[in-house]
Amino acid sequence: MSLLNQPIGKLFLIVGLLMLVLPFMAAGLESENMPKTPTAVPTETDAPALTATATITPTITATITPTTTVSPTASLTPTMTLTPTLTATMSPTPTATLPSSMPKSWKYLTIVQHNFMPTPTPSPTPIPTSEPNCQDVIKNGGFENSSDWIIGNNAYPASYSMVQVHSGSRSMRTGIISPGDNRESYSSAWQFVPIPANAQNATLTFWLYPVSSGVRSEIKLTPPAFIPTDISQGVHANDVQLVLIFDQNGTQHNLVYQRSNGRIWTAYQFDVSPFAGQTIQLYFGVYNNGYAGVTGMYVDDVALLSCTTNP
Repeated sequence: MSLLNQPIGKLFLIVGLLMLVLPFMAAGLESENMPKTPTAVPTETDAPALTATATITPTITATITPTTTVSPTASLTPTMTLTPTLTATMSPTPTATLPSSMPKSWKYLTIVQHNFMPTPTPSPTPIPTSEPNCQDVIKNGGFENSSDWIIGNNAYPASYSMVQVHSGSRSMRTGIISPGDNRESYSSAWQFVPIPANAQNATLTFWLYPVSSGVRSEIKLTPPAFIPTDISQGVHANDVQLVLIFDQNGTQHNLVYQRSNGRIWTAYQFDVSPFAGQTIQLYFGVYNNGYAGVTGMYVDDVALLSCTTNP
């Protein structure tokens, strides 16, 4: 029974396998006879597709997920948003209120300074042009020549001298220097000086070297209402040193009335512009009363600067 059963078992096994295979084979034949009903195709496709799909699907999904990367896309979007943010940040920088207003005020100040600076430049221009129109209307003011001055015909007349000089080699001596020559006398010199009518400034300057001896010497005296300059006009109570101006009407104008023993060169300056258009008499003199001490005076560097301007 065992020997018979083995073949029979194999036979049943083969039959069973055939029965299992035949339906599949029948199905294959039916699929060939029916081309438009691709039942077998999906079956063949399904078997590998399922394997491939199972493999590909996660691969594609894994690939697509990082590739699509919504997060980077979203991060790119803010990146584009940041770019205008930076642009907007830079835009206000030059357009800011403070920088724009500051250059305007700075430029305005520059223009003001530029327009302001040339304004005083023309102003000094007329000043130097008037300087060449100044002239000294005194002649022989240094007494270097024996001319232009009138020496009074007195008992002890004035004279040109080389004893005391301020500059140059000579001066004019008026009065008495040596006690042995003491006497009552006027001793004077003068010059007639025309001052131009268009003189806007006229300045008289001169230097005096006063000499006086005795206890009666004083620095300054009070002049009388009328100052005599000749014996015929009267005398003074004491010795006196004089500098006067006589205008064109003969009116006296006192500049110096003193008795001084300073024995030093002293400068004097006077504005004589009110005499513009007149010829004045400039007078230097000394009166000695003839007793006690003597009084004298040296005169040098006389100038009368008259200045005019062009119209």
